[in-house]
Amino acid sequence: MLKAAKKYSVVVAISLNLDSYLEVVEYDTIQKKVLKYENTVVSYNKNERKIDEPEALEEALREIFTHMTIMPGTPIFVSLPDIYISQRLLSARMSETQIETEIKQDLVNTNLFDDVNPIARWKQLNVDEDEDTQTVLYSGMKEDIVELFKNVITGLGMELIAIDSSSFSLIKGVIGTGFITEDDLDIGSDGWAILSLTQDQYEMIALTGKSITSLTQEALSYDGTVGIYNKIADVIMPAVESLWMSNMVIVNTVPGISSQELANRMALDFPVHCIDINENATAPVYDIDEETVDADKALNISPYVVGTALYQDYFELGFDFAFDNVKLQISAGGFLDVVNNLLEGRETRKFIMSISPVVCGILILLAIGTGLFYFLQQGELKRLTAEKSDLEIQLKNIKPKDTNEFDATLSIKKLYEKDKDISKSLALVSDVIPDNLWIKEFNIYSDLSVYMRGYSYNVPDIIEFYKALKTFSKFKDLTITQILIAGEGRDSTNSNVDYETGEDDMGANTSAPSEQASADPSALPTLPGLEGEGGVTAAPSISDQITNVNDIPNEPCYEFIIGNKK
Repeated sequence: MLKAAKKYSVVVAISLNLDSYLEVVEYDTIQKKVLKYENTVVSYNKNERKIDEPEALEEALREIFTHMTIMPGTPIFVSLPDIYISQRLLSARMSETQIETEIKQDLVNTNLFDDVNPIARWKQLNVDEDEDTQTVLYSGMKEDIVELFKNVITGLGMELIAIDSSSFSLIKGVIGTGFITEDDLDIGSDGWAILSLTQDQYEMIALTGKSITSLTQEALSYDGTVGIYNKIADVIMPAVESLWMSNMVIVNTVPGISSQELANRMALDFPVHCIDINENATAPVYDIDEETVDADKALNISPYVVGTALYQDYFELGFDFAFDNVKLQISAGGFLDVVNNLLEGRETRKFIMSISPVVCGILILLAIGTGLFYFLQQGELKRLTAEKSDLEIQLKNIKPKDTNEFDATLSIKKLYEKDKDISKSLALVSDVIPDNLWIKEFNIYSDLSVYMRGYSYNVPDIIEFYKALKTFSKFKDLTITQILIAGEGRDSTNSNVDYETGEDDMGANTSAPSEQASADPSALPTLPGLEGEGGVTAAPSISDQITNVNDIPNEPCYEFIIGNKK
């Protein structure tokens, strides 16, 4: 078996069945062991094929992940019930686009999809060269339920890898039980089958080796108890007798029904293995970690959820529909299936035998050689894709796992950056204050704009201080709002001052002062240990310059204002 990609060693699988039963398992893909398991019931509307309460689904998964201690970034695989699955005989000359159009029309005609555009997936089962036809197996699912699970799982911080069909997960889960041997999977086997019983239907999946040859879903009623097994057998036996097989596995989830009793009534002449996921279960079907998995719950572990966890093991064989496959690239959509059917299918077997042995051998060698080359290339690509996925998970684990913690950290960082900027501003001011100039009031606002008021014995010192401030980029937009003789009112006549030269004639104010806002200008927290007017601090090196004396100095001096008070 070709290994298509590097595997995740531990995965979490989620499986939803038609009876609203939701299973979650943490699975060791190396040891093939169930590490943790939980189940619950969600409201799945079988008639409309949707989750009635999406919020309840999210809450249920959140509680299960918390209880199972599933960490953010964990790879998640999901399987959902097929809304409709069937097979169709089509022209072998149809393109993929034509096949998709035909299948989607079939799905819409079932009236199960309303006006919703169905997601369609298909696989080629066999080709009849004589009739120029092909048989395809196809399935449909509503886009809204796929999107719902994607959004819920990624919203909980998990890494969604793939969403698959429950029917194909069942195949993988049954193989994982060990009931299907290597001989059954061999290219020359007689064939084997899975019979699945749920409360509303039965499903028969027939395989030859590793290729699906047919898949049937039919309604099934369990009304009454008298002769119930004979009734079930009467419905199922025509499908069983039409198949060529040497092994069968019955998977039963219907309460009150025993798969062993049904097998006895069917009286088949080949081995039948029975799996009951109900009160008739006597032992777990899969290996479990007995320290972390409750013994009673272990009896409920179904092939559906374990098969979902085994997605990586078999996806390169075509055992998937991949309704959403984010991280793993699916196989070529049936090349191995076609080759196997050419070698195994009963109808095509007649065609091969009618050709000369030499030509037949050449065709087989050519097909196998081409297939091996293709899958070797695909395998390398898938391996690189898986490595990329692992790296993405590691990167996500590095990121903060809690949004609130991240937001809080970001807020603290922003506050720290602002406070650091304030400290730098104060240090710059302190470095350029002349000896004969001192600061009375110094404010820094939330937008980091500056307002300062102070005194100087002469105007040139004020101008020198102003020009020194302008050399720093932080203060390049500062302007001198006013200079006036200390002690005189705003209507006083003082010297005219040229702010660029510093020359004055002791005349009028250089500019009319504006009214100062009475509101508290503080918009930033106070730096630790520094108390300043307006709630903003002064650096220690400038504190000696800021006067606490309310009286204007006795000697003649000038009062100046730089910036605007807010």
